[in-house]
Amino acid sequence: MNFKEKEFISSHENNIQKIRTNTLVERCQKHFKGHSIAINKKSGVTFQTTDLFADVKSWLQKRNSILHSFAKSRPGTPTISFENYTADAVETAEKGFVYASLVMKWHKIELEKSTE
Repeated sequence: MNFKEKEFISSHENNIQKIRTNTLVERCQKHFKGHSIAINKKSGVTFQTTDLFADVKSWLQKRNSILHSFAKSRPGTPTISFENYTADAVETAEKGFVYASLVMKWHKIELEKSTE
């Protein structure tokens, strides 16, 4: 991304460059709009998206909602039913795995392009 954004890193801490995940996704979304990508697993399962960074951004919002609803709940008084919370959390985790796999493939493709 440094070739697309001059001010890509948002902070430095202990000589480590950092950027917020949401900022990273928004900047990638700006430069890679409508980016389709797929992975065909040996098991026959296919991971795919037609807009990688829009989907990742949506997933981040869902993940944050899951985490914040857990942190906001008071012992003995859940904000949603335990069954619904668990189902949402599992679904969100599974989608996170899919999107992480797709982002890793996208990154590998981008690295290969930059060495050509």
